[in-house]
Amino acid sequence: MSIPPSLFITAATGLSSSTGKSLGPKAFDHLGFSKILTSSMFISVWLADMVSGLVPPSSSTPLLRKFVSSLPKDMSHIPKVWSPKDISYLQGSALVSEIAVNNENDLKSYAMISGLPRVPGAGPPFSMEVWRWSQSVTNSRLFGMGGDDVGLVPVADMMNHELKSEAGKVCDWGASKLDGSFELKAGPKGSPAGEELVISYGLHSNRHMLKYYGFVQDREERIKDREMGEPEEALVGGVFVNIGAGEKILREIGKCREAEGSKWSGDVALEEAAIRAFRLKVEESRSMYPEGSDEEDRVGLGMEVGSRRQQAATVRRGEKRVLLHLERICDVAIEVLGDVKEGKLGMDKYRELLKGTCEMPKLINKVW
Repeated sequence: MSIPPSLFITAATGLSSSTGKSLGPKAFDHLGFSKILTSSMFISVWLADMVSGLVPPSSSTPLLRKFVSSLPKDMSHIPKVWSPKDISYLQGSALVSEIAVNNENDLKSYAMISGLPRVPGAGPPFSMEVWRWSQSVTNSRLFGMGGDDVGLVPVADMMNHELKSEAGKVCDWGASKLDGSFELKAGPKGSPAGEELVISYGLHSNRHMLKYYGFVQDREERIKDREMGEPEEALVGGVFVNIGAGEKILREIGKCREAEGSKWSGDVALEEAAIRAFRLKVEESRSMYPEGSDEEDRVGLGMEVGSRRQQAATVRRGEKRVLLHLERICDVAIEVLGDVKEGKLGMDKYRELLKGTCEMPKLINKVW
């Protein structure tokens, strides 16, 4: 399937709307937004103008108007519009602060939009509720077009997510290098008639999936996804770390070494101090979760599947699994450093084992 560029909704589309023209291309520069975030803002501007009747029929096509009318009216499954009580279920997760940042960006951008002098013939500014809706729709349906270019693509945006499936069901997608059209391709053997076609949203943590798409994946789906990599991650010392991200884990341990006054001296005492310092960071991250949440997250306590409490528990469970794994790495590293002190191993062997364990988590019990 090929979708022509004339149907894409991009930053350029947003700049062509009445509010977009008033804003101008550099409107969000002073807010420090990335190019992708800035582009998504202008796409949201166009959507908000469209649903508020600020885009005249002459400035859009019937197909684009039909596309907008097909978009979901209710985006309450996205955490940024959850109630404070529902957000409290996420306590401990970095998603809480991410929601706060998103909402702050919404307020800053809307304050700027609503205070703009309107171009001749333009109607009143759209409401904050419409702005938050358009932001939620855009962020949950945005496609990469290559580099920092992003856009909404009718039809493709309606496809559900699956990371792995039978051959042909998960479509490859992307912008054509020939004419810029958006292409959806099933596997070499095609797909049986009547079979749902899906796309992959990417290998992401449940925190990411809930933040942008409003759903989480259950244990069975996560196990299947882990065959392609480890998606879950947790915030440690201000940095997201996931199981198997060996270089990142070693880099964070390296920061602790530098804090102890050494990059890599081979000194056993300094290395042990660095490992304990890193473990302390991990413990601090775990302490952010509410008391008693371990059991709740583990068994679900009979929560309704798909409920916000169940989704929050699923996110926390994945994050804490990462933290427990990092603690395990630290504990075993300290045990091996004890062997080094006794002369059973050399520091070179210790370093080799530490690197291997961080990069290949399945080997933690075998290697050590």
